[in-house]
Amino acid sequence: MINYLRYLGITAGTIDENLVPSFNEQSEQENITMVEEATQLGLITQEGGEIFLSLHALIEGYVIDQPDLLSPGGMDNNLIEILNAMVADGLINQEQADIFLSVHAKLDDAGLMR
Repeated sequence: MINYLRYLGITAGTIDENLVPSFNEQSEQENITMVEEATQLGLITQEGGEIFLSLHALIEGYVIDQPDLLSPGGMDNNLIEILNAMVADGLINQEQADIFLSVHAKLDDAGLMR
């Protein structure tokens, strides 16, 4: 993940704005498809899926602005730390973080996480 972010142009917390949309659009569409599938299978609720999608986009942006939160193992290794930092910064509340983690775990357990 770090190498990919570097490829996108992240250095000292900056990123080439021209490269962000294609990365975010691809990632967003994959997440939408994954959440739709999980909802149809009854693994998650529609509300949980919507919270997951909105927070996922926020997390990506937050990590781009806070690259020190990334570890070599990827964002999933630091997910709780990232969510805790976002709660502390007032960007999300604890209930949203808990729902995100629950949906994330269900998607991962079902083998839908890409």
